[in-house]
Amino acid sequence: MTDYALANMDECCLSFERSVRSNPDYSVQRCTECILYQNAASKTVTEFVFKQTDNDKKVIENAAAFRAELEEAKSADKLMAELPGSFGKSLAMIMAWCEVTVEKLGELALLDTRMIQRMRTDEN
Repeated sequence: MTDYALANMDECCLSFERSVRSNPDYSVQRCTECILYQNAASKTVTEFVFKQTDNDKKVIENAAAFRAELEEAKSADKLMAELPGSFGKSLAMIMAWCEVTVEKLGELALLDTRMIQRMRTDEN
């Protein structure tokens, strides 16, 4: 875990309920089939059960948001690797990737649409 996660476990970790019970069908085979066991010769079984709390819902929502940001960053990275050498062609590719029209980009960049069209088509 990162230092931030260790310092903010409520924000970064899910909650599990741990219970220990005796193992009535104790055998080495049974113990080795378990995922979370402490000792193959244990006569007790330790179980971890996920009981979703309100805090866990926030952690899951944050993880989904981080996953979406990561996918967007990967997509942007792939686009950057595929950009051509010229500014105009790169601008056209980025506009297509962002689904931005010349008019919308002009509005956002405070530029005339003719200027953006010249930037897209002019090799210099």
